[in-house]
This record gives sequence, structure tokens and C-alpha cells, in this order.
Amino acid sequence: MVSIRRKILFYLFIIAFFALSFYVITYAQGYKLNFSFPPNFKMVQKTGMILLKSDPDGATVYINGEPIKSLIKGYLSSDYSYYKTPSKIKNLNPEEYTIKLEKDGYHTWEQKVGVYPGRITTISNIHLFKNNLPLKISDEYFLKKNVSPDKKYVINSDLGIIFNLEEERISTFTPEKNIKIDGQSVFWSPDSGKALVGLQIIYPRDKNKNKDINGYLPSDIKDIGWGDDNKTIYYQQDESFNSFDIESLKTKELIKENYSNFLVKDGYLFAINGNGNNKLETRPLDALENSNNMDMPCSAGYKIVDYKNNLLQIRDEKYNNLYLIHYKSPVFMIKETINNIKYFKWINEQEIAYANDFEIWSINLKKNQKTLHSRISEKILGIDVHEGSKNIIYYTDKDIKIINQEENTKISIIKLTELNQVSEIFVGGQDENIYFDGQIGQQEGLYKLNIK
Repeated sequence: MVSIRRKILFYLFIIAFFALSFYVITYAQGYKLNFSFPPNFKMVQKTGMILLKSDPDGATVYINGEPIKSLIKGYLSSDYSYYKTPSKIKNLNPEEYTIKLEKDGYHTWEQKVGVYPGRITTISNIHLFKNNLPLKISDEYFLKKNVSPDKKYVINSDLGIIFNLEEERISTFTPEKNIKIDGQSVFWSPDSGKALVGLQIIYPRDKNKNKDINGYLPSDIKDIGWGDDNKTIYYQQDESFNSFDIESLKTKELIKENYSNFLVKDGYLFAINGNGNNKLETRPLDALENSNNMDMPCSAGYKIVDYKNNLLQIRDEKYNNLYLIHYKSPVFMIKETINNIKYFKWINEQEIAYANDFEIWSINLKKNQKTLHSRISEKILGIDVHEGSKNIIYYTDKDIKIINQEENTKISIIKLTELNQVSEIFVGGQDENIYFDGQIGQQEGLYKLNIK
């Protein structure tokens, strides 16, 4: 009797050994056993994996609303019994999961993520944003268009105030007669070292260098812009295109032309002819008599915005179109025309985010691919891009939101803050802060929202 019992136990042990070995081997090979009755071919399922990395790390991982517990780590410490980023979650059945990351002091990140047999779904560019309240740093308003190119200074030309965003410190100057073109009276040099404000050259780092140029630069200017050397101001007056050297205080007529709008960049003059013939002209600064022309569609609202990523960007503000024009002397070529656009911002060298009143899109110029990121019922008042994450920030009159879209995932929108009034947002402070004119309760002024 004892011998029979031993044989039964021996055979049960052998069966258990092979069953356990089969389970361990299949698990190690990325398969999962789904027990069912009656048995079928779907009992052995090839699984997938999710790899998660976040900035900052240490966020707790939830799948379909449940935190994922690590059995091995749970034995060592109850504080680390749940998966935290960076994490590699194995042996997941192929399907769509809702992945959520939570970390104290940060907005929750949540996305739909697809898992596929034998594949790793990697989401390695997750940026978590701090859940902070806005802090008022000035009682005065400052317009986004008056922010320096390096985003370290902003000027209120009417009050004669320079706000140092890094040090949160105010310096002043005496406001004088303004040169206003399209409502703009502050024109920063490309290096952010100085600004033309009215008929003054303002140095934000050293007010002792401030220079009054009243009487040297005419006040009846139609358009104005800095040269790449940061010491030459170009301007249009009557039928002539001119230069002004801020060091020698000398003006010079460069060419007899009537331009409605121009841009000086990379050794070229790009200009829209002001004679009503809608011609785009390009002239080398060292040989202004040489001209290359291209006919533009009929409109009275052209504005040359910038020459960036080898593309000339021209806004048609009358019809809300953006023309991206590739210029390689002596040929112009329209690379892309974006219609129904009110705001735009470069995401990287190949992608542009843009918006109209109710939609936010992006276009990948290399792939010639357009993506709709969001369609909302509230009117969009402006957009910006968080350079670190490449996520799009947009605002309405009451709130600021950021669009999270990682590769291989769906879009989610995080509300960063809600106020009585929001306007003029821009990202600065080494990508850590959002600045905006706003109102919380009865408190109005310039606010800072720390997000990193």
C-alpha cells in the first residue's frame, strides 16, 4: 500500500515538474497560458511588453486603473512594491490598455497604449508637468511680442519698464515718442542685447548704455528690422530702403524701392513689393542691384515672419494663409501652403504646430503629413511649444492646456491651470515656466506658472 502511494506521489511530482517547466519556459519565451475548458489553441498566447520612461522618473504605473505590483520588489520593501518608472512590464496580452502615471506634485499622465504579440511598445519621452498654482510676479501687463528672442526680458514700452524674467527684477527707462508699425513699438536685436524702443536704443543689461537717437532716425518709418550684425537697423521710408548704424549714428540710402514689408536675414533682403503687384523679392545685401522675383497670390495682407530652417515664412493675414517658401538663389519654390491658420510655432526643424479658432494641427514637412491634435468648442487665443517635450501648449481666455502625444499613443490633454482671464502666454525660463498676462480673483498682472 505504501509502495503504491509512493508511486502515485512520484508520478504526480513528475507531472507537476513538467507542467511547471513548461510554464516557466513559455513564460520566459514571452508566452502566457490562458486556462480554459474545453482546451483550445488560444491557451498559449504570445504576449507583448511595455517599456515606460518618464521625466522625472519614480511615477507609479497603473494599467486599466490598477497599480501594477512587483512581487519580487514587494518582498524587499512595501514602499517599492509597485512598478515605478522607468519600468518594463512583461507578459501582457495583446490588446489596448489605459496606462496612467501618477507622481505626487505632478499632473497625471494617461494614454491609450496598444500591445502587440512579440513586440515591445516603447514610450520613452513622457514628460510629467508640475501641478502648481500660478504666481504673480508683476502688477503690470507685458505683451508677448515684446519678449526678447532669448526669452529673458520683456518690455512695457508705454510705461518704460524692462522686466528681467530670470531675476524677476524691474528696471526702468523714460518712455519717449514711439515708432509704431502694425501696433509694435519694441524691436529686439537678434542677440537680445538691445532693443529699439520708440526713438531709443535700450540695453537691458546695462542702462548706462541707453542711447537717444531722436533726430538721427526718422519717425515716419513704414517698416523696420535689425540686421544680423546686431548694430544695423534697416527701415523703409517713402520710396527708399535705408540703413542706420547705431554706433556711428549714420543713415544711408541703399536702394530706391517701395516695400510694404521686409526681412533682413542671412545676408539677404527678403521683401514684399509695395506697389500693389504682390511680388516677393530677394536681394543680396552686398549686391542690392541684383533681384530675384516671385509672383504671390493677390492679397493686401502679406507679412514676412522669419527665415528659418531654410524656409521663408510669409503670413497672408488677410486670408489666414501661411506660405513656406524654399529659396535657393536664383529660384523660389513654394514648399507648403497652410490654409486657415491664425497661430503657428515650429516644433522642430521638420514640424510646425498651427491653429485656427477651434482646431490645433501639426504638419511634418518631411513626410508631408498633417495631424489633427484637437478640436475644441472654446476659442483658441494662441499656441506655443514646450521645447523639451515638443508638446503643444494652447490657451483660451480662461485656461492653459498642454497636448500630450507620444509616439504610438493617442492624444490626451492636460489642463495646467484655470483663471479668470488669460492672455499673451509664452514659455521661458529654460523651458521651466509659462508666463502670461492674467487675472486671479481681483489680482491682475504678469504671472508665472512653473511646470518643470
